[in-house]
Amino acid sequence: MHAESIKELLHTAPFAPFHVHVADGKSYLIDHPDLVWFTQGGRTMFVATGGERFAMVDTMLISRAAPVDSAHPPRS
Repeated sequence: MHAESIKELLHTAPFAPFHVHVADGKSYLIDHPDLVWFTQGGRTMFVATGGERFAMVDTMLISRAAPVDSAHPPRS
């Protein structure tokens, strides 16, 4: 999945939270578009994960993005 696909989801109005799933099985909750940013070339994505923590994700390893299921909200 390319950075442009994620950026499209971030700019959807109204914004809808989603999970980004990566090849190693991890997933990251994107619950606000201001908490995600990309390097200039778009190869690396940074996701705020709470407090002062963040995850660095290689966008070439993103396997899919999935909407947050309101029946099964994300764990805190």
